[in-house]
Amino acid sequence: MKWDLIALPQSVPSSQRIVEMTHQIEVVIQKYRPKLIVFEDVQVQRDARAALMLARLQGLIMGLCDRYNTPYEIISPTTWRKILGFKQGRGVSRQELKDQAVSFVRNGYGIVVGEDICEAICIGLAHLKDLGLLPNLDELKRAKRKDDCQENNNE
Repeated sequence: MKWDLIALPQSVPSSQRIVEMTHQIEVVIQKYRPKLIVFEDVQVQRDARAALMLARLQGLIMGLCDRYNTPYEIISPTTWRKILGFKQGRGVSRQELKDQAVSFVRNGYGIVVGEDICEAICIGLAHLKDLGLLPNLDELKRAKRKDDCQENNNE
């Protein structure tokens, strides 16, 4: 299994961030020639500029998939979390959702990485489970204590 994170400094303007991220995603597609790309749908954001940037990036990823004849699936955050059995909804904070992803990946697979990568791994696992390829995910241990999750939140 291989993963990475495209992280650019906040000082890079949004328009340049999108260009650089798109370029880096294209390099990954060219190198690995994936059979399918699964990514999270854009959700309503409090910051309209962030939502717009994510929507533009999503469109560019869809264009890259088309260019390289790579099928893709878009999955909503609530859907992948439901498939994996995460607690969500009213009263569950954004940080608690991220903590659940970190715990799921750490306790289920022994992978210790930051929350963004954990969520990406969870998105892929949810897709595989939805296809019936990972039937035993429900048996994975999940951390029950919040402090079990916090060690990796800043990675």
